[in-house]
Amino acid sequence: MSGLRQRGVPAAVNSFVGRAEILTEVREKLAGNARLVTLAGTAGVGKTRLAEEIARAEVDAGTYPDGVHLLRLGDLADADLLAQTVAGELGLRDQSTRPSLDLLIEHLQTRDMLLVLDNCEHLADAAAELVGTLLLSSPKLRVLATSRQWLDLAAEHVVPLKPLAFPDMQVEQPVDSLASYDAVRLLIDRADADGVAIDRDTIVDAAKLCQRLDGIPLAIELAARLLIAQSLPEVLARLEELTPRAAGGTRLARNRRRTLEDALSLSYSLCGPDEKRLWARISVFAGGFDWLAAEEVCIGEGILRDDILPLLADLIRKSIITTEKQDGRTRYRVLESVRQFGAQRLAEANEAGVLRQRHLDHYRRMAADDAREWFGAREVELLIRSWRELPNLRAAIDFCLESQDQVYVSAEIAMNLARLRTWYFAGSLGDARKWLDTALDRLTSETANALSVTTLATGAWMSIIQGDRTRAESLMRRCDTELEELLGRFATPKTIAELAPPPVLWAKGSYGFLVGRDPRSLEVLAAARDRFRAEGATGDAHMAALFLAMGAAFIGQPEQAHESSAAVLAEAEEAGAEWAITWAMWAQALTELVHGDPRKAVPIFRASLKRQYAIGDRWGPVWAVEAMGWTAGALGDHRRAARLLGAATRLQTQTGVTIAGLAPFDDRRAIAERAARQALPPEDFADAYNTGRDKDFRPDRGDGP
Repeated sequence: MSGLRQRGVPAAVNSFVGRAEILTEVREKLAGNARLVTLAGTAGVGKTRLAEEIARAEVDAGTYPDGVHLLRLGDLADADLLAQTVAGELGLRDQSTRPSLDLLIEHLQTRDMLLVLDNCEHLADAAAELVGTLLLSSPKLRVLATSRQWLDLAAEHVVPLKPLAFPDMQVEQPVDSLASYDAVRLLIDRADADGVAIDRDTIVDAAKLCQRLDGIPLAIELAARLLIAQSLPEVLARLEELTPRAAGGTRLARNRRRTLEDALSLSYSLCGPDEKRLWARISVFAGGFDWLAAEEVCIGEGILRDDILPLLADLIRKSIITTEKQDGRTRYRVLESVRQFGAQRLAEANEAGVLRQRHLDHYRRMAADDAREWFGAREVELLIRSWRELPNLRAAIDFCLESQDQVYVSAEIAMNLARLRTWYFAGSLGDARKWLDTALDRLTSETANALSVTTLATGAWMSIIQGDRTRAESLMRRCDTELEELLGRFATPKTIAELAPPPVLWAKGSYGFLVGRDPRSLEVLAAARDRFRAEGATGDAHMAALFLAMGAAFIGQPEQAHESSAAVLAEAEEAGAEWAITWAMWAQALTELVHGDPRKAVPIFRASLKRQYAIGDRWGPVWAVEAMGWTAGALGDHRRAARLLGAATRLQTQTGVTIAGLAPFDDRRAIAERAARQALPPEDFADAYNTGRDKDFRPDRGDGP
């Protein structure tokens, strides 16, 4: 089973105890008339684990031809990003100004898929609206949700998830029957995994512990880990000490939320001082973290850098932290209930603001460092890492926006992720636009500066790529106004090329040839390239050179196009920058198409396309397939040209890329489409175009128009 078809579904790391009947019931509901099943229950009751087990069962059974996709929503704080996040997790790329919901509807309308949405409670209204819309538009889609509250949809089948069955120890129980209860079985299993045996002599205390913990799986798993250090009677006694007493001395009744709090409090109380500090501090992370982030963010106040790994290991042994392997590296996560408990301790220690600032500083530095380094042998590694860290980067940007003093920092992070190509490779321009627009809307300084001008230029560039010419033109006008003010402060006249920040030159040059077909834009791009090189920004200089090569090909400068495209390819290959190589190949093939031999362009486009798919790039293939359609038309294979143009349209729809509005691209498509329509009968053109548009085009598998 491919990773795509079981996206986000983790392998089991320990045994699944109990709930076989509920698992079967949910699967039968999903196979029948229930298109939305919600596992509802209190925190720690095991909703996530059951959902994972169901997802694994469906993957193994091959029930859904288009796969099982599990999405964890606990780290998503902004309901406005829900549709965009779901689209991104499904591998769709939102590069346009189209609403992400439209992209999802179009993608899912014919899919036979199970979508598992974990931890919906804090986004219940938004989740209900999204799921309701998708179910109406996608007749084969099934959704399994987990939530502490119902989604309240007409299509919803709610399966209340109760705690595991445990014996009532106030009533005399046969000793031999105690181990048959699921809660006790879970405690025995988890204790045995740690080398702690629960036998006939200790089974009664085990049953009492499960009753005290109300059969809540997370509480039982936490308690099981404590048995390494304390006996069952000792753990029971400590739990009783946590139960508050009424004025008369009687112990107050507990609700299940209080029970989980007790289990977490007991685990916390048995931690050492540094373990407690680290538990609280890691609550600032969103979507997991690596050891380097923990070292950078969590040191200080008694915790040294060399203490971090041993302390992480201690918290793993106590089941506070879970681990997962990704590309041979360990990543750490905490369950949402555990994270919230830590966040409360962090607030009580008055460290929340300090730790969130350290978190911001770390991810701000990571984005800046990776943006400088991306053009090299580690390029794909850095792109994948930035995609993986998007939850933390979003959290850092959100923290910036809480303070007017740090608004520009949010724009800086977004711009560095643009320099790293994260938004193109695996993120979304929608994310970048959201934060850049927020920063731009909140600017209060009346004095233009290099950062404000660069922010405006970057926003304009992203708007160009999204096909939003109105927004692009508005931002470019603001950029020009501030740039004039900036230039006017110097007594000695300076040219734009001498003084404007290089990102502004790059945006202005790109805008010039993509929107206005302006030959003068090539001079501006050359100036941007030279200024970037002078500043040591090698990757940014390469991007300016790449756009110079594209511009020369599109605008009609054959000699410059050949020279520039050869130079960028040689530069990318020397750097070992795989993503950049694919785009340099694209520029070289474009040059052959427009100013050389179109037959030579075909294998270059095809090789570029395969390499893009091989590294997981889902943005680049849109442009490659489009250009292959132009090439087929230039070679007189008009039926294939029509199929490729249809396939490119499908890819644009899937990714949200908008080529329309980019003048040179519009021109080339118009030439190819006009030639195909003239050469083919209308019904043949329509048939070929629709074949390409309706087929799931995957050239990396050897298929395609």
